[in-house]
Amino acid sequence: MSARIDDDCISLTRYFQRLFELLREATTEDKVAPLEAVDMTALESQKTYNRISHLIKPDMLLNIYGLAEFWLKEICKYQRRKNNLSLGYSDIKGNDDLHAYHKFLTKYAGLNLCLVVFVTCR
Repeated sequence: MSARIDDDCISLTRYFQRLFELLREATTEDKVAPLEAVDMTALESQKTYNRISHLIKPDMLLNIYGLAEFWLKEICKYQRRKNNLSLGYSDIKGNDDLHAYHKFLTKYAGLNLCLVVFVTCR
């Protein structure tokens, strides 16, 4: 599992490198794009240029969150099977999903996440 997580992190890093290149290009295009007055109440856009630079960083954040959520679920499932636990992560209540995963792994499965984070994020 650790090797698969590492592989996903490396892939995400490579993807982000490409997105940062795209962000540089898009930001440069934004600076030279013509200013246009458009009717915002029109049914269809009249713009000749639509910028994308403002979408790149939020997309990156969603990718990080999605990767973390996916692997936290997998780690919870693994810990449940490994330790033969009666409850699953979905049985634990938290303020949000990440809090529930944290509570499951630390309080119920007994993991020290400080150690896990240190080992996997070298």
